[in-house]
Amino acid sequence: MSQVIVTTPTELSAIITEVLRREMAALTLETARPKAIMNEKEAAAYVEQSPNTLRYWRSQGRGPAYQKSKRGIRYDRRDLDAWLDSNRTLTSESPHARQAD
Repeated sequence: MSQVIVTTPTELSAIITEVLRREMAALTLETARPKAIMNEKEAAAYVEQSPNTLRYWRSQGRGPAYQKSKRGIRYDRRDLDAWLDSNRTLTSESPHARQAD
């Protein structure tokens, strides 16, 4: 037998607001402190690429450093950060480029 819960619009709004607040807090914690060691999917999200792109780069000997383990491919956040830094391109409009002139 199914149950029917009756609530006022104000109560429903309060429930939805609380659920959203909790979900946003959890999401903020996850993105604010990325894990030190990431799996392929997490690393791909961290460098804003798809897991397929990371796989392709590995097959070509490119991309960030990684480690193979019994549990799969793992990426160290420090390696991802170093790779991102080494692949930065400064444009003439970049504040850093203007300082060098």
